[in-house]
Amino acid sequence: MKKILVISHERSGTHFLINSIVSNFPGFERSGNVINVPTEKMTPIYLQNWFRINSTKCSNILYKSHHQFYWFQKFFYKLLIENFHIFYVIRDGRDVMTSCFHYYNKCSSYSRHFQLICADTMSGFLRMNPRANGLTVDDYSFRNTSNPVERWVAHIRSWLQVRYDINIISYEELNNNFEDTIRRIGLILDLDIPQNPERPDLSAPSICPRKGIVGDWKNIFEEEDLAFFNSIAFDCMKDLEYYKNGK
Repeated sequence: MKKILVISHERSGTHFLINSIVSNFPGFERSGNVINVPTEKMTPIYLQNWFRINSTKCSNILYKSHHQFYWFQKFFYKLLIENFHIFYVIRDGRDVMTSCFHYYNKCSSYSRHFQLICADTMSGFLRMNPRANGLTVDDYSFRNTSNPVERWVAHIRSWLQVRYDINIISYEELNNNFEDTIRRIGLILDLDIPQNPERPDLSAPSICPRKGIVGDWKNIFEEEDLAFFNSIAFDCMKDLEYYKNGK
């Protein structure tokens, strides 16, 4: 049986999907059984060896990563496809930016991963340079970008290269059409589909859960913020079908 690897840009609903799988498919235990793909002092060769070792472990372990595809490119088809069901979680980039803004500001005071002075406005956040501001989780990025919006687009673009070899789950479909999405996941995993899927709530294990509201960006984006976001991400949002009829 293949293991499960859940990949996403941060704040896209990673743990919502993980908790949904654990809640509805027996055998996947949440406590202690979600392994973060390492980031520190890493190279693609190191990562390849790490996955080779972990591919021999028991199949009820869930793996989680926020890496761009480029980290996995050289061993994606031979090692990952053969041993893992790969789920890529996408979310409206404006909601991702909103959640990242609140998350980084909340966590920067106590987490070693956020030794930075985060912008105190969304306008400043959208324009800040990740590495210049000390955002060490930018280690997930194989290719450097100049602001968080570019970073999100680069992450999405990297994984869309292999869209036909992975399982793309959107936060919105999991949130708005939960039962149908769980049935789809069950078919992918070739597991019994629960009659009454159990939806995890915000008390389920996660990392700094927030509201989880679809469209929360409307509460913080100013008109100029949206214009800046669209100047970089419009085509990507359109490809993901968040923008339809040209907007």
